[in-house]
Amino acid sequence: MHYSLHPFSIEKALSSYIVVKGIYSDADDNTYNVFDIFKFSEPTNSWVRALGNEDLRVRKFIQDTVKCV
Repeated sequence: MHYSLHPFSIEKALSSYIVVKGIYSDADDNTYNVFDIFKFSEPTNSWVRALGNEDLRVRKFIQDTVKCV
């Protein structure tokens, strides 16, 4: 996949969240709801799952935003 973030800077991107929301189906046709929130971790230089209060805060923001659309 390719995404253009113009005029978004890399600094802004690295201080943002990536939200993955949808449905996953495995090889046996079992389906699972997915709602994961990732943030960039400078110590590991990678995207990691948000945890605890941070996860809950971002999750609530996303869910409230979807209700407004």
